[in-house]
Amino acid sequence: GGFEQVSEQGRAADWAFQSRGDAELSATAATARTGKQSLHVRDVDEKGHADATQTFAFVQPGWRYTLSLWVKQAPGSAHTGRLYFQWRKDAEKLQQGRFAFPRAADWTRCQWTLEPPPGATALHIALGCSIPETAELYVDDVSLRRARGGE
Repeated sequence: GGFEQVSEQGRAADWAFQSRGDAELSATAATARTGKQSLHVRDVDEKGHADATQTFAFVQPGWRYTLSLWVKQAPGSAHTGRLYFQWRKDAEKLQQGRFAFPRAADWTRCQWTLEPPPGATALHIALGCSIPETAELYVDDVSLRRARGGE
């Protein structure tokens, strides 16, 4: 979803924020695609990283899922940011992958269709910027839905 629900510390509900070095994540009212807030990722340190993570624990093998979100970069952002994902069974990592976000000055929709491997019970995602990249970007309206054509 969006990033409207926040704690007193400015953390978005249902998301965990992790950063190292000169990197930060926050829910911001500076720009939003829908609602009043989006996720702001700012990483200006090549030795740092910033990730907003969430685990979707309702996935079932045999179905396909569509993960979608909207993204845009701040002017002058060196890199575009990325989505990292892991299919999991409990704490075990079964399969993982990564998608780079497109370069976008305006809100741009990203959409991927994913199929869990046998035994997967959860999809863990991390939105942000990886070592050694630097980026400043905004993300909004994240959703995971069963894809059409699932069993």
